[in-house]
Amino acid sequence: MVTSEQPITRSELREELQHYATKADIGDVRADMAQMETRLVKWMVRIMFGAAALSTSIALVIQRLVG
Repeated sequence: MVTSEQPITRSELREELQHYATKADIGDVRADMAQMETRLVKWMVRIMFGAAALSTSIALVIQRLVG
């Protein structure tokens, strides 16, 4: 089967490639991911400190109640 396809023009190629990510897009995504990772780590540390403070408070209350 012989097909007679025309070669793609530069403008058609440009239109086809517009939906692909550029290096700048990838850099932006990486920066966003790094920022989200930083926020997540800060959130986790705050949760740990909160849990430690809560458990210490509960232990002190129990100690005072028991004697």
